Amino acid sequence: MDDLTRMIETEAIKTLMAKRVRCIDEKDWDGLASVYSDDCISWSFGAAEGKSEPTIGGKAIAEATAKVLTGLKTVHQVHFPEIKFQSDTEATGIWPLHDVLASEEDGKRTWMRAYGHYRQSYRKFDNGWQIVEHRLTRLLVENGTDEIVSGWG
Repeated sequence: MDDLTRMIETEAIKTLMAKRVRCIDEKDWDGLASVYSDDCISWSFGAAEGKSEPTIGGKAIAEATAKVLTGLKTVHQVHFPEIKFQSDTEATGIWPLHDVLASEEDGKRTWMRAYGHYRQSYRKFDNGWQIVEHRLTRLLVENGTDEIVSGWG
């Protein structure tokens, strides 16, 4: 793969990941399903720690994500990926992650803030790149409860 092609394909994978985190935060479950291949293996929701089986396929991954996140406000930020190409149609990526999950009730916001990495594998299909394996690792998790204050203080 020449340098120009590598840059173009890297940007395509970055766009795929941007769509993924936007769809999660906007609760666009069909859009989320579309970033994964039909045979994608996701090691989220405790599977990486041996607490459950992996989730297989884009639709199932989106449904599992919806089950966990519906009713929560979320913000996912990913930063400066390490993307490596194994071939013209296969790549891997490691994305530093910062996410916040929050719920609000009775004037209080309960939240979880975490830092870690997404480790992914990608395959290029006729319609573009998709995630074929997804693994979430967390390095630090913080939890808290705050009063909800309206306005800027």
